[in-house]
Amino acid sequence: MVQGSAISDPLPPRAGVGLKPEHYREFLDSAPDIGWFEIHAENYMGDGGAPHHYLRAIRERYPLSLHGVGLSIGGSGARDAEHLARLKALIVRYEPSAFSEHLAWSSHDTVYLNDLLPLPYTQETLARVCDHVDAVQETLGQPMLLENPSTYVAFAETAMSEVAFLREVMRRTGCGLLLDVNNVFVQAVNHGFDAGAYIDAFPVEHVGEIHLGGHAADSDDDGSALLIDDHGHEVADPVWALYAPHQLRRDMIMPPFADLQRDFAGAVLDREAAVPAPLSCKAGGVQCRRFGVYRNNVYASLIEVLTGRFPVFARLVGDEFFRAMARVYIEREPPRSAVLLRYGVGFPEFVAGFGPAASVTYLADVAALEWAWHAAYHAPDVTPLSLPELARAAERAEDAVLRLHPSLAGVPSPHPVVSIFELNAQEGDVPPTRLEWGGEDALVVRPYLDVEVRRLPPGATPFVLALKSGESIGGATATALGEAPGFNLEANLAGLIESGAIVGIAPAPA
Repeated sequence: MVQGSAISDPLPPRAGVGLKPEHYREFLDSAPDIGWFEIHAENYMGDGGAPHHYLRAIRERYPLSLHGVGLSIGGSGARDAEHLARLKALIVRYEPSAFSEHLAWSSHDTVYLNDLLPLPYTQETLARVCDHVDAVQETLGQPMLLENPSTYVAFAETAMSEVAFLREVMRRTGCGLLLDVNNVFVQAVNHGFDAGAYIDAFPVEHVGEIHLGGHAADSDDDGSALLIDDHGHEVADPVWALYAPHQLRRDMIMPPFADLQRDFAGAVLDREAAVPAPLSCKAGGVQCRRFGVYRNNVYASLIEVLTGRFPVFARLVGDEFFRAMARVYIEREPPRSAVLLRYGVGFPEFVAGFGPAASVTYLADVAALEWAWHAAYHAPDVTPLSLPELARAAERAEDAVLRLHPSLAGVPSPHPVVSIFELNAQEGDVPPTRLEWGGEDALVVRPYLDVEVRRLPPGATPFVLALKSGESIGGATATALGEAPGFNLEANLAGLIESGAIVGIAPAPA
């Protein structure tokens, strides 16, 4: 247990707002009178780029609350050491006033399911959750807040109420609590309990943060109400009413949870799989529709991730084809990390081998270009060399080794991929692609905040790739001339300088 208060540096007792990238500049320009901002930790686990640039500026003016979704606190495996290290680095970097996570699980074996999945409230689960909370707090060096979940199915083996479970986790670990009022209401409707009684029993004196959000209304298999937490709707009147009064104040043999987790995860990813048996619902009926909420959440959210990562590709093939194709990719290559900034690295290779897309020969190269753009956006920040610094090093150019910007990538293609990318990245009607335009190799780099995509002249791609591998300028030139006899060294060096791609120069190794 980490000793100390539930919150090491409390948030101000004011309303906060979830920070979205679309609002960075507006918040910085207008400086609204907001108490604090909440950010999703995994969105800032890239190395650099615009997200960190703007977050640094916002942090200078406002307190932050860091909210995670990827620790899988209730999972049966060990915590992801790399993920914890990135989380620790974020906390050191931005010094948030609070850090919170969910009473849920999302990882099993090596697969990350992009949703918050339910737990049975048993002594076994309690011990596991407390161990994981202790480990996280020990690594981070401060107490965390644990959020009550929204769920659509329950486990028949559950032996205690959620409030009693959370109280005991708090007592054993010293963590604080994040009370999500919408989640309470969603669960009360879905599972048939009194939401007011839940909050009356909740240890509100240990709450460090409160969430108010929206939900979607659906119906269960038997026609009864089914609410889905979606963060996309307005806060419902019953949720406001639930919040208002509190502003101031196993009978069967069950398999081990790791086995339940395996079956649950497998059924989420496999649309044809049967719903795991040890689940219960208030009506005692089948769970297909309720369990389908988790399937839909996982697939819909990952398809949205891929759509945002490959927007030009999605536009080229159309929404229906892209969604069907993305489903196949997700089934074959589910995420292996909660840091979804990395998800999709294998998509270009998948496209190259995807039979239904084989007739459009440039699609894999377009996907490769878009992935390079995404990787550059989140690459580490390094300042390019200035012109005077480059001039001082020019005298040893032949023997020099250029250190290129970490965001830089070369994407070769026998197709006009840069033209295709540029035409389809803009709004409005797009003229037909003309493959007779010929091949275009792309240089992708982000010297400052904005990612740039440039056409490379003949021989430039092998030259750039040789430089990236550590070859001297002379060695890289020889490589380029071997593939393109007309290679022009001066023009290519000028292009690298103009694009801000050179961040260091060193003598060639002896």
